[in-house]
Amino acid sequence: MAFHPSDFEHPLDRSARQNLESIPLLRPAVEKYLKHFDERAVRNWQMSDMLRLGPRQYPRIYRLLPPICEAYGIEEPELYLMAGPVNAMTMGHARPSITLYSGLVESMQDDEIQAVLAHECGHIVGEHVLLLQMARVINTASGYNLFTKVLSFPLHRALMAWMRMSELSADRAAAAFMGSGEEMTRTMLRIVGIPSYALPSDYSLELFAEQAVEAETLRESRWDRLLEQHYLPQSTHPLVSARVLELKKWVDTEAFRRLSAIALSARTASRCETCGHHVEASWKFCHKCGRRLGAEELGAVRA
Repeated sequence: MAFHPSDFEHPLDRSARQNLESIPLLRPAVEKYLKHFDERAVRNWQMSDMLRLGPRQYPRIYRLLPPICEAYGIEEPELYLMAGPVNAMTMGHARPSITLYSGLVESMQDDEIQAVLAHECGHIVGEHVLLLQMARVINTASGYNLFTKVLSFPLHRALMAWMRMSELSADRAAAAFMGSGEEMTRTMLRIVGIPSYALPSDYSLELFAEQAVEAETLRESRWDRLLEQHYLPQSTHPLVSARVLELKKWVDTEAFRRLSAIALSARTASRCETCGHHVEASWKFCHKCGRRLGAEELGAVRA
């Protein structure tokens, strides 16, 4: 069994996507554009200015990816690293890829990085990548001049609104793979500034969740919601407090428990310490990277 978009799709994501896909000819037009122009440009950029990770290129990070792909039932996307802020992105409709920025790798523990990778792979399972690419294209075009900005404004606003809602679905997928909402909640703490070297005693996930509840009450008045809309339309992600609250609700659902059970075998399987792919007791070498398997790996399989 594998993950299916309907298993973790947030209702707000679903309604926003339906609004977008009701626009005639939008999807085929963008598919054609991305196929012939944007995806080729993105790949050239990645191969020229980023580091492609693999079993022999920063394997500590790369090996976090295969278990996610096995649980989700997807082909393994290419994984890149580049200099930048605490962020990650998924690109490529025909050939998906994930890019991690150095700021994220420096700021997060390995389980948090894996949660981010599961979030990005959630975009792939949820078939978000085409619309995400579309949002980036429209966002770029709207900045060229006043005419294109006015022309693209309604579509741009609709895309940005959907983009934010898609993040809630990807958060759900990541939490289900990790088996709890804790890792994704900790990534939110990293995003707001808690460094990777901070001790667990230095921060509280419970207090962070309480702050999210308090933040929600601040948006009860019409004026506060109006103030929020002043800056939110330009944001690619929902408010951090909203994401924390939605995760808290999600982990209490039957759907979360069912998906987490599906992911359990992938999370706990014995794996090659270099490439992260599963290994079996009869193997002397990893069938993916060719590395000779150690006694600890084979012992874990037999156990």
